[in-house]
Amino acid sequence: MDPSFPRYIEQCLYDAELESAHLMLSLSCRLMRDLRFFVVAQFAEASPLLIGAGLLMGSLARMQKVDPGIDTSNLLSFAISLPAGAYPDSSSVHSFWGEALTRVKALRCPTSCSSIGKT
Repeated sequence: MDPSFPRYIEQCLYDAELESAHLMLSLSCRLMRDLRFFVVAQFAEASPLLIGAGLLMGSLARMQKVDPGIDTSNLLSFAISLPAGAYPDSSSVHSFWGEALTRVKALRCPTSCSSIGKT
């Protein structure tokens, strides 16, 4: 066996490691370039969304400051669900709401009464 043979093997392994390292570096550079591209693309997509969200929040803040023109002080609002077994048809529901509105109007406190609902 040639005494320089192990040295030849070592040189081949060293060269293979260098080639592998060069390949990894090349792939790493390509991967970094691709990652940079994706980061830039994400910023390009996110920027209009953030600008739109900011504009929407500004519009919402301005809308909340608008006076609706309705005085809602001393307003009472409530919901009542009638049991279907006690009020099976629309005529019994209408008579309930008519009686309820009459009783509320008879109280001394309210200045006006109304009701809305679906039958």
